[in-house]
Amino acid sequence: MASDLDNLTNDQLNQVDDIIDIGNDLGLADILIETAILIANAESDFNPNSAAGTTTASGLFQYTDAGWETAWNRYVSQCLSKCEKDGALYKCKRH
Repeated sequence: MASDLDNLTNDQLNQVDDIIDIGNDLGLADILIETAILIANAESDFNPNSAAGTTTASGLFQYTDAGWETAWNRYVSQCLSKCEKDGALYKCKRH
């Protein structure tokens, strides 16, 4: 169940901050970042460990395995090509 965006827990606020930071680092438009926040709220209530149980959907956005593969092949790999790997994380330059 989606949370009231005006009454988020600290953990939920941290997830929102992460979505904003990553969106900004990738140079995404504010409307796309806002949409990502709304989707994460609706799909997982900002719980990164959320799992559907009946499908492979999991994480903040409840992508399925096939959905992640499609997104990676079409978009993410292009975005990360603009980023520098730093350990397990990527540091991305603003456009």
